[in-house]
Amino acid sequence: MLNPTGLGIRSDSAGDGHYRAKRGSRLHAGLDLLCDPYQPIKAPIAGKVSRQVQVYKDDTDWKGVEIIGERMTIKLFYMVPIENLLGTDIEVGTVLGFAQDISKKYGVSMQPHIHVEITKIDPECLLEI
Repeated sequence: MLNPTGLGIRSDSAGDGHYRAKRGSRLHAGLDLLCDPYQPIKAPIAGKVSRQVQVYKDDTDWKGVEIIGERMTIKLFYMVPIENLLGTDIEVGTVLGFAQDISKKYGVSMQPHIHVEITKIDPECLLEI
């Protein structure tokens, strides 16, 4: 799987971007990978862009995509998808869109990042059989 930003995991005064980091009464379900605002975001897996995602129900400014691959489904948040991407087959490394600056929503204490979440996975790809 390709790192879509090429940078590390966010850790700042607003929180930690590791998988299962504490988020109040819940645990973080993905990884927050640092990015530069407006940088190109690359596809971590090959598959089909199945839908565009609206991250917050009450705020339509924050977007993302869902990719259904052969063995897993991934969502990426805080990026503006390229137009006409929906329904297309993509390869690993295909530019999906451009990073948004999430610090504009949460303030400068939160570093700009892309949220990457695996929502479905075929466990066979993790086992040596």
